[in-house]
Amino acid sequence: MHGIRQEACPTMLYTGLLLFTFLHYTLAFTSVVLFYIYYTQPKDCTKHKVFISLNLIFSVIISILPKVQTVSVTPAC
Repeated sequence: MHGIRQEACPTMLYTGLLLFTFLHYTLAFTSVVLFYIYYTQPKDCTKHKVFISLNLIFSVIISILPKVQTVSVTPAC
């Protein structure tokens, strides 16, 4: 990047990474809550509850896998 100093690039990279990670986790959590509210009823819809819960569990498991954690983010500057 032409107008950005080399020292500022890693800071901007990690700030953007943190911002978008927080944003996407917030959107995912909000969508799960809305799925429970709109696609299930208190007394019925066991299949829907299981499907929503399994998707949530799989998402959490995939996000904490060591392989995903060890991938290095390198700045493009």
